[in-house]
Amino acid sequence: MFLLDTSVLSALRSPTEFDVKLVDWANQQQVYNLYISSISVLELKLAILQKRKTNAAQGELLNTWFQKQVLQGFKGRIVAFDAEMAEYCAALHVANPKYERDAMIAATCLANNMTLVTRSPADYKHIKIHIINPWEA
Repeated sequence: MFLLDTSVLSALRSPTEFDVKLVDWANQQQVYNLYISSISVLELKLAILQKRKTNAAQGELLNTWFQKQVLQGFKGRIVAFDAEMAEYCAALHVANPKYERDAMIAATCLANNMTLVTRSPADYKHIKIHIINPWEA
């Protein structure tokens, strides 16, 4: 099972020529093996709300994508952050307190034996989880 990082979701929304390997990787996967974290839901919604402040029309376009492609598209495959993950996260965050949300996403992988798919494996280098960077695959 793969847990898609927020960076992956964002890149898949409107891929550029730099995202060819990501798109190829995604097209080779079975949909039922692709999951997202409730933390990515938080990060995306925060970005949408921020965008609405500066560009309401663009914010609404992003929200439509979010509602249809993310929330509906991943229905049943959004992993909620729970108490077990919170315990993993606390230990990870103490070891490297820079990025609490990254620790939450990593904890989700640890608790569910998932592989993290991300553009930024360096953010997780201090954590022993399986990682795939499709941009370098």
